Amino acid sequence: MRIKKTVIMSLIFFGILYTVFMIFFSNAYATGLLLGWGITLGNYVGLVIKVKGAFSKGYTRAIVFNSQLRLLATGVVLFMFFKYFDVNYLGLLVGLLLNAICIPFGAILEFRRNADGTSC
Repeated sequence: MRIKKTVIMSLIFFGILYTVFMIFFSNAYATGLLLGWGITLGNYVGLVIKVKGAFSKGYTRAIVFNSQLRLLATGVVLFMFFKYFDVNYLGLLVGLLLNAICIPFGAILEFRRNADGTSC
């Protein structure tokens, strides 16, 4: 699966939801959405880079250690944002789920493209 398609789909969904949250909800929802999307996008891109590197070089211990560091950094960032900014939990959860929703759609599009050549 191509990482660019997943990131672009995620960005499109993020833009739509961010606009809806800014119009119909408070800024706390939009801030939570922005924070959640940024965290998942960073984690997803970091994971893709590390997994590709591990399969090409074979560093499984480095992946496990890096995953723990990324998890720790995510926890620290979330703690700091909840402590110092007005972040809503609902917006954060929606933002955290955006990439998780886009990955299966990207896989379906990629499978369809490989199966019958209909999708670019």
